[in-house]
Amino acid sequence: NTEARQAAADAFAATLAGLVEGFQLRGLPQRRMAEELNKLSIRAPRGGTWGLRQVQLLLGRLTPTRDTLIRE
Repeated sequence: NTEARQAAADAFAATLAGLVEGFQLRGLPQRRMAEELNKLSIRAPRGGTWGLRQVQLLLGRLTPTRDTLIRE
């Protein structure tokens, strides 16, 4: 079910929100964020290592879009 997968992905992203915010405050580029997540032994959503695309998807989930702001 698509809605359940999206809800699970949103919940997973929310658990990393504080950590990602810290990365952003430190001015880390996205590739470095992936390296840091891997160094911290935090597994990517499907259980593997973090790469640039996984970080980009994570950031996309954590950044409110215009559509989500309008719905709230």
